[in-house]
Amino acid sequence: MKGCLLLQFPPSLRSDQLHQLTQLLHHIRLGDREEQWKIALEFRHPSWYQENTYDLMRKFRISLVLHDKPGSATPMIEQEQDFVYLRFHGPEGDYKGTYTDDFLMEYAGYIKDWNEEGKTVYVYFNNTIGDAIRNLQSLTRHLRSISVPSF
Repeated sequence: MKGCLLLQFPPSLRSDQLHQLTQLLHHIRLGDREEQWKIALEFRHPSWYQENTYDLMRKFRISLVLHDKPGSATPMIEQEQDFVYLRFHGPEGDYKGTYTDDFLMEYAGYIKDWNEEGKTVYVYFNNTIGDAIRNLQSLTRHLRSISVPSF
């Protein structure tokens, strides 16, 4: 396994372009026939959060990025893949602000559950530089306090 490839789409890409997305995913998988890469999709338009999209992702064995960007935040859905990709874009929107300890502890619990299910969890803080580092350190502390083995 090589890691995780993140495909992030702009707000201008909407679900009426499902056919184009299907073609893109088909070509990506053609270039990765042995499925060495895990692939995560991040949508910035809420029209994607529907069953047609989820069916397509299952077909290509792709995971949906769980993110909190205002206006396009991902619904918390159960996914079949063996990994979860979290992106935190800042609680104040536009990559600003710091997350509360309660929020980070809640996500530490989710990560623990996913870890116990055998899933790899990727976490990316995309809020302001100083806050991102502090938030990552706090999340790591919370994970250690609830005995998540890989932290």
